[in-house]
Parts: sequence; C-alpha cells; structure tokens
Amino acid sequence: MNEKRIKISKRNFILAIILLIVTNLSLSTILLYEHKKTMRSQMEEHMLDIANTAAYMLDSDFFKEITPDDKGSPEYEKSLTILRSFQQNIELDYIYAVRSDGDGTFSFTIDPDTQEPAEFGQDIEATDALILASRGFPSVDKKPHSDSWGRFYSAYSPILDKQGHVAGVIGVDFNAEWYESKLYAHRKISIIITVLSAAIAVGLSVGISHANRKRFYDLNQEIDELNKDFSKLDALITKTSVKKLDMLPTNQSSLLKALAAGETIEDIPKDEFSELGSSIAQMQKKLKTYIIYVDSQTYLDPMTGVGNKAAYGKMIKDVDRSIEKGEGKLSVAFFDLNDLNPINTLYGFQTGDELLFGTANILKDVFGSKNVYRVASDEFISILPEKNQYDMDDFFKDIEKAITSFNGHSKLKAKLSVAKGYSTFSPDKHKDFRETFIDAKKAMEEDKREYHAKHDNQF
Repeated sequence: MNEKRIKISKRNFILAIILLIVTNLSLSTILLYEHKKTMRSQMEEHMLDIANTAAYMLDSDFFKEITPDDKGSPEYEKSLTILRSFQQNIELDYIYAVRSDGDGTFSFTIDPDTQEPAEFGQDIEATDALILASRGFPSVDKKPHSDSWGRFYSAYSPILDKQGHVAGVIGVDFNAEWYESKLYAHRKISIIITVLSAAIAVGLSVGISHANRKRFYDLNQEIDELNKDFSKLDALITKTSVKKLDMLPTNQSSLLKALAAGETIEDIPKDEFSELGSSIAQMQKKLKTYIIYVDSQTYLDPMTGVGNKAAYGKMIKDVDRSIEKGEGKLSVAFFDLNDLNPINTLYGFQTGDELLFGTANILKDVFGSKNVYRVASDEFISILPEKNQYDMDDFFKDIEKAITSFNGHSKLKAKLSVAKGYSTFSPDKHKDFRETFIDAKKAMEEDKREYHAKHDNQF
C-alpha cells in the first residue's frame, strides 16, 4: 500500500471513529430523554387511574357533610374499608381523603394508614394539583413534595356529587425514590452504551498508527463484541420494562423481542471500510429501534396496549379538522365495563385487570388496535373512519359474540359485561366530534341502564 493510500486510510479511519462517538452520544442522550418523558407520563396516568377509581367508589353525600363525630359510623367504616383495600392491594404508599376548608387550606378527613394515620382536621399542604382537584379537575403534582411522612409525588381526584359539585378530594402518594430509581435504571443503560462506545473509540484511536488489514479484522471482531454487549443491554431493558414481557400487548411484545433479536447480513462486504461502516450502521439501527419503542409508549396505554388519552386527544383534533373541511365520515363507539368496581372489591383488582385486558383485546380484534382508546379506568372509545350505522351494527354483533366466547373460556369468577353505544356523524345533527361523542355516550348509558335493570341484585 503506497503512502498516499495510507494517509487516506488513516483519515477515513479517524472520521469513522468520530462518527461513532458523536452518533452514540447523541442517540444515548435522546434515549435517556425519551425514557424520562415516558416514565413520567406512565406514572401520572397510573396515579390518576387509582385516584379516579377510588373517588368514584365513595359516597359523595357522606363526604359533603362529614364531621369528626362520624368516625365509627357505618358510612365512615364503609369509606375507610374502600380506601384501605386500595392501600393494601395496589402498589402505592398512601391514599386518603381530604376536604377544602374554604380559605385556601385543606385538611384530612379519612386516612386508612394503620401505622401513622392523620387525624381528622389535620392540615395538609396545598399543592397546585390539590387546588385543581378541589375545583373539579383531577391532577398530578409535577414536582415531589415533602412532609412528615416522607417525599412523594401525589395525584388528586375530586369526589363529585350528582350535580357535579366537589364533595371532597382523594389523594394518592407514590414514593419519590421509586420513580427516581426507575429513571436511574434507564439512565444507567444510556451511560453503559456511551461508555462502551467511548471505550471502543479510544481503542481504535490507539491503534490508528498500526492500521493495516489485520487491524481492520481485529476492529470488526471488537465490534462483534460490542454487538454482544448490546444484546446484554436488550435483556436489561426487557427486565426493567414497566410491564413484564408476557403482559405486554402483542404488538409491543414483538417490538421488545426484536430489540434482542440481533441483526444478520447475508453479503458481508470484503472492503475493510465497508465492513466497518456496515457494523456501525447495525448499531445505529439498533439504537433507533430503542428510540422508536420508547416513543411509541407516549401514545400507548401501558396497561391494555390501546391508545391512551394523549392519542385520543390527537385523534379528536384530526377528526375535527376533517369535519371543518366537509370530509367528516365516521362513527364513534363508547364502551364502559359493567360492575368493574364491585368486581374489584369482591374478587380483587387482578380479576378487574383481566377483564380490562379482555375488553381491550376484543375491541382491538374487532376495530383494529389503532382505532381504540382507553380514556378512563373502565371506559374505551373507538373512532371508526368511513363507517356507517350498518357497519356498526355488524361490529356490535361481533363484539357480543367475542364476549360470549371470552366468558365461555374464562376461568375468572366474574363474567365480562360491557355497556356500549355508538353514533354515526351526521352534518344535520352534529357540528363537530364532541356532539357525535355525546350521542354515543347517551346510547351507552341507556344500554347500561337496561343492564342494571336486569342485573340489579347481582352484587
């Protein structure tokens, strides 16, 4: 090899090293940011689901007039039992009921904690989320707060009476160390990736002066080792996922498994630089796959695998834009699980979760996963473009058949029952998506009333 070709080889070799370092540093930074954003979103939704469910199960009339003298009464003990069942059966630190004292301050009413319960009337720190909840808007604190019990992230949900007035507020606390430990685990993954990349780059730099065909061969061997390290990271990511692999929805499970599958190339280039470039491209592709996976969680409900509230809100905007253009042709279906709260109380939240999974899978099978959204703890919405009422009637028949099949094969003590209703957009009746949705919800509520009329004594 002549001197000119040696200089070109060294220059290209150095450029390849710089590209490796910059690319991996950039992608590792992005990966860390996406993990943090996704973890935060999942934690907030999980906390609000718990707070909303607990608030829904409590008697608003009792909390509207609660006094210290009510302690020990049947109504008080019933409310205490409900909150204590959440405390003992769900992964949280504290759950409690508070009320607004009318002067911008708040105080405890019921605390089910068996170790250090707050006394009735004891002051609680007024955070932004608590103030919003006292005005009727479920909310989560964006920053942790500290008190005599520890340091927590908190979510609050209003207890609403039949007129929509706030009778009290349910608070849920999660230990801040739990959340930060999750972030640390994912941050460690990114640091490992960066350190591995830097270590390889330093090794390459030291060997530049001895670059030759054998060195290129050794380099490719080192990159093979790096790919093995990536496989170890794949396993670590799988183990530290928010949900276990076998509990993830099918589409997410496939993607997560693909992260550990590795890459193969049928025709390996014989040119040394091409070999190096090919290996780097594989690692870049793997890192991009991580980012795609993390990004997908932003619009995915982590429990059921359907679209979450963020995805639903985005879809509503798209639908309204189509309606404004005169292109609105769609149907909206609303679904609400019957008796989920008493089922959770009688048979445990695991049974309720299984019914939620079953409902989500049925709706995905009938409507397609991209058309289904979970908008509350037990409520789902499907938005079906280009579908009319005749299509919806057929779909609902398919859903009934699927529910019957589910109950026939299920070993759960509780049966799956879903109240449902739909509405097809009509320019003569609806001016936007919301009015179409309201009609679908009314149809669902009528279906639920008919169900309760027939099953009033079931629980």
